[in-house]
Amino acid sequence: MTKLYSDFATLYHRVYPSFIDYDEQQKFYTGLLRQNNCSKVLELGCGTGQLAKRMLAEGWDYRGVDLSEAMLDIARIEAPGGQFFQGDMCNF
Repeated sequence: MTKLYSDFATLYHRVYPSFIDYDEQQKFYTGLLRQNNCSKVLELGCGTGQLAKRMLAEGWDYRGVDLSEAMLDIARIEAPGGQFFQGDMCNF
């Protein structure tokens, strides 16, 4: 795992929103979920919970998986209503 996802997880959390539009991502995914009558979300590679906190604010039943425990530590603070699990999406 690269240092970006472990040693620099806090930096990742601060920098990525400057060029990733998480609000637009959330709108896109919400549209797909509603179109398919879904009520639960499983995000593989959930990172620091940027999308998770938006999905939870809209009332989705959310679970996130990420390889980096450092990223998950931040996600659990950012999105306390979510359920986060450490795991490798390649072995999911």
